Amino acid sequence: MGNWAEIVPDVLILIVNRVDSFEDFVAFGGVCTSWRSVAVKQNFNTSSPQLPWLMLSEKEEEEEEEEEGINNNMREFFSLSKGMIHKVPLPEARGKRCFETLGWLVTITKDGEMGLLHPFSRLQIGLPHQTTFKYFHQHPMDPVDFVFKAVLSASPSLTPNYVLMVIHGAAKHLGFWRPGGENSWTVIETRDFLYEDVIYYKGQFYALSNQGSIFVWDVGGPNPTVARRVGGIKSELLWYMQPYLVESGAELLVVARYVIHPGDDTDPTYETTSFKVYEVDLSKEARWQEINNLGGRALFLGHSASISVDASRFFPAIKPNCIYYTDDYMDMYTYPVDNNPGGGKDMGVYNLEDGSKEPLNYKGESLSYTCPPAWVLPSF
Repeated sequence: MGNWAEIVPDVLILIVNRVDSFEDFVAFGGVCTSWRSVAVKQNFNTSSPQLPWLMLSEKEEEEEEEEEGINNNMREFFSLSKGMIHKVPLPEARGKRCFETLGWLVTITKDGEMGLLHPFSRLQIGLPHQTTFKYFHQHPMDPVDFVFKAVLSASPSLTPNYVLMVIHGAAKHLGFWRPGGENSWTVIETRDFLYEDVIYYKGQFYALSNQGSIFVWDVGGPNPTVARRVGGIKSELLWYMQPYLVESGAELLVVARYVIHPGDDTDPTYETTSFKVYEVDLSKEARWQEINNLGGRALFLGHSASISVDASRFFPAIKPNCIYYTDDYMDMYTYPVDNNPGGGKDMGVYNLEDGSKEPLNYKGESLSYTCPPAWVLPSF
């Protein structure tokens, strides 16, 4: 057999163009210098679906001291498909809360500074400070707890024309920012507040309030702060559970996550018991119906991201009609009691068809108050 390093560049490009997995593409570039020269963004199909990686919590200083030779500028990402950990240099995320959206991280410091960070290219984009939110000073909060969700309309890697929408503050208002405008956040005023989730769906932002109302905004239009109610779900469905808005196979889903608290108010123990999924028909006053089959797809849910993938592309690593969830119960894992190690305990896989649960195939422990494990889409 000849020397693989001697394959001519034109042939290498033909080969690498057929590699549609980000993980395999990066591995291709690690073979040798000539292969690395063609494993570049321009030769990768950025539209090919990717499987989320689990971004693990950063290690505490005492953990780092115990692990010989560890580089505290590295962040670990767990691949479900390969069952292995990738170490990525990411000092820019250290000590910050991170929310994933379209492969980017919205980062928040303990001083309220915010930014966009691409975890693999390490490109950074500055965002307005938290103090530019209209109601920032009315209800003081710990800066890392001020934002609950962040969603991009498009990836900054692909276009400069995007909008970042966030749920923020004690009243869980909506606010947005777009590049090229003023260096401040625009707060959306509605009679409903306490928004539970927000999603960019078919060219507009949809948000679910704690009263079950679903609102839509066209932030590219002449009145970007004016909401239009398009229907809703029964408010009692939102009791005692965490809701998510998810786009799956072009459909809009509301996913309900149910959690139990075995202990009393001073016990931070909690556990996800089940999920229910509702398909919303926005063309008929937001009629909805419960479903127990995801059409062969799998959902990845958490405080940071709501992602749907075609499980058949990643089988057998990913099972169809299952929900892969991370620990997002911020009210509990930030509870100031001695026996609370932080978030990251409540993770697993829920089978929507038979109601069974199993742990993720990541067997380690990854806990943090500031930034528990989160799903991240690998991208260039």
